[in-house]
Amino acid sequence: MLAAMFCQRHPDRRQHSLMYSQPGGSLFRGGGAGFQVHYDIRGLLQAALFMRRNAAPHLRSLAVADVEKVLTDFISDNFWIIGNEAWDGCLLGPGQANDAPFSAFVAEATKERLAEAILASDLFIEPRHLFAFPLVVVRVDQEFDCPDFFLVKPKGLTLGRLPPGYVAADLQVESFPPFRRWDGVRNSPASWLGVRAGTLEVAKRNRAAILGAVALLPHRLERYLFTGRKLFGGLSTFNGSLSMTSSDPHRPPCLKTLS
Repeated sequence: MLAAMFCQRHPDRRQHSLMYSQPGGSLFRGGGAGFQVHYDIRGLLQAALFMRRNAAPHLRSLAVADVEKVLTDFISDNFWIIGNEAWDGCLLGPGQANDAPFSAFVAEATKERLAEAILASDLFIEPRHLFAFPLVVVRVDQEFDCPDFFLVKPKGLTLGRLPPGYVAADLQVESFPPFRRWDGVRNSPASWLGVRAGTLEVAKRNRAAILGAVALLPHRLERYLFTGRKLFGGLSTFNGSLSMTSSDPHRPPCLKTLS
């Protein structure tokens, strides 16, 4: 990554502005600073391809552009490690005088600290979040559970299927959102599709594949028969906290409920 980072603008470089501070510091109370990094497009692509081959498995399921964003986000989050040397190199050093990449003026000890940070990050340690999608036109008679996903009845979103750290008092699983502390509108799903994945992008891709297979269950003459009934979509994320997002329905309003 450092070999793809430059101080000066160039037509073949992508400008990236960031704010950074020391861990625990405030970006907006005098403890933060701003910086502009110019990523060489070819170098950033090479870094993304290298990470897809050698880093955590979930990166292989992401588009190259998404891996590039993960890498630039990592640099933004950890820029405090190289911040002092970046200023020196870009204002007075080879980054300004010779248009050298960051790798030319960042010290070896600092590179090791950055390497330790990346090894301890989600780039090399695959996160396993649970994304729960409420389904309205899919009814589950026999629940299915495997390491990557499950398809269960409304009451099947149990603590045993959630990541550690939750208690029964947190949940109201027969409604969406499935959180007990919720004062907004609640809807009743017919079933839950739970996808275990490192990122939301991977979870959505797996959801599409799973529901694509479910869509083949009706007779071919019934697959395109729809009603005007009102559906709802959305997802709930269990990643150490509780969050929900509204969205379009995950399935169209089929004439018959699939089971």
